[in-house]
Amino acid sequence: MYQTDDLVPTNFHKKFILGPQTILISGSYAGQKFLEVSYHINNEYDDELLRKEPPQIMKTISVRRTIFSDRPRVTKFPINFHLENAQSGGKAVPPDGSK
Repeated sequence: MYQTDDLVPTNFHKKFILGPQTILISGSYAGQKFLEVSYHINNEYDDELLRKEPPQIMKTISVRRTIFSDRPRVTKFPINFHLENAQSGGKAVPPDGSK
């Protein structure tokens, strides 16, 4: 499990904190992207009154984040995992490097 510190709300304009967002995770090997996984999230006030009439100064203590982890979008990209094969004209190279 990957964990990180909470966002520092003062670093962001409030229009970038509330509403729908995406978490994007990419996997790469030897400079080639082979996987992207994205999760959609939504940040909103947990109080109905605050949702209808947002305060001028954001109340971050009342912001609720919902991560739709049951519906990730997974995109796979074909790459060459066997770089030594590409360099040898497609022929398999023994682990010790001999030909």
